[in-house]
Amino acid sequence: MRKGLIVSATLLSVILGLFSCSADDEQASEKGAIRIFVDHSTAFTRALDLSALTNTDNYTVDIFDAEGKCMLSKTLGEMEDNTVELEAGEYNLTAHYGESKAASQDNLYMKGETKFTVEAGKSNDVDVMCTPASARVSVSFDAKMEEYFSDYYVTYSTKALTEEGTAAIWSKTNTNPWYLLVETGETVKATIHVTRKSDGKSTAIEREHTLSAGKAWTL
Repeated sequence: MRKGLIVSATLLSVILGLFSCSADDEQASEKGAIRIFVDHSTAFTRALDLSALTNTDNYTVDIFDAEGKCMLSKTLGEMEDNTVELEAGEYNLTAHYGESKAASQDNLYMKGETKFTVEAGKSNDVDVMCTPASARVSVSFDAKMEEYFSDYYVTYSTKALTEEGTAAIWSKTNTNPWYLLVETGETVKATIHVTRKSDGKSTAIEREHTLSAGKAWTL
């Protein structure tokens, strides 16, 4: 009889333990929710059509877990009420719009990043600010340049452009800014090329300026 009681007690413990594990698993898998708000700063982009840039529904949101695994990649417009349900834990969110290019006159890559925590059974707001990932450069030629030079233009060089084996060229008739992909505090080189009318001789003058994303340089 005593032996039977011991076996029954052991079996009861095992059963209770299984229920305990099930409860723990259920608790561990509890989810929380976040509501995403994307904002943008386009102070130096007046030369572009801002209608697409200012519509945050166009921005793609990528969410990565603590190990760097992508858990979600959707545009904000594809999310119902901008809300996402996730397992409790630490996450990194990146929002972006446009195409990342070494240089462009008609495309501006916008990007923002933030970290957030999801708590089981709770809902939180996550805000991310997207800003230009490039620097803006432009040239203002004096009207008298046309009197003395048959041709004149500027070439810009950056690390990204050098890796591509290309350069951004501002011709004498150019009016639209260049948007250059740069590192933080990168030295950008501008080479001014001129051809003199009087004798047809050409020369080049170099200028350098330190730039970061979101900054501008007018030569």
